[in-house]
Amino acid sequence: MITEEGAVELAQAPLERRTESAVAAARLADHHADLAVTGLHLLALGRRPAG
Repeated sequence: MITEEGAVELAQAPLERRTESAVAAARLADHHADLAVTGLHLLALGRRPAG
């Protein structure tokens, strides 16, 4: 989770850094969505995901 200070720092960062951060956040969100879908598939098959 980003802190208030981190958000201010990012907002004041050069465009290239903001773009890199946005891409990284999108990739992380996509990965989390993939994990959620995999978990739902396992539950649909009657298996519980580890963890």
